[in-house]
Amino acid sequence: MITTLQIDLLPEGLEDLSLISEDLIRIYEVIKAKFPDVYVNCKKGKRIHNYSGYRNPDSKVGAANSAHKLGKALDLHRESKRENLNLYEWVIQNGAAHGICRMEDRKVTIDDSPGYGWVHIDIAEGNKSRPNQWNNGIYVFIP
Repeated sequence: MITTLQIDLLPEGLEDLSLISEDLIRIYEVIKAKFPDVYVNCKKGKRIHNYSGYRNPDSKVGAANSAHKLGKALDLHRESKRENLNLYEWVIQNGAAHGICRMEDRKVTIDDSPGYGWVHIDIAEGNKSRPNQWNNGIYVFIP
């Protein structure tokens, strides 16, 4: 039986949750407990997105070396831009303590995004040679 977590984190047709890091799943569960309306691919059982969680390595969506393709990234969604901004700020303040290493800059994912945008989190290593891009222990980058 496929679980709600599998449906939300994996693209349609995949069921192997081991493709996603256990650490990332734990982080998602912490965020989901704090923000019950947050989702990755599916909202209230309905698929809204397909590639906001794991992406197959041969997927044409995203960068070739995307953390999504390593099972180490999620794009989190909420119901409005304001709610996404609240989530973004919570992650900046609390994310490193839960193991989040990197985020995409909100200017790209929320401020300049059509619709409500998203909050990208991942557990890949940040670029330590760019100290001006670190915020509370999280590497904030522009894709």
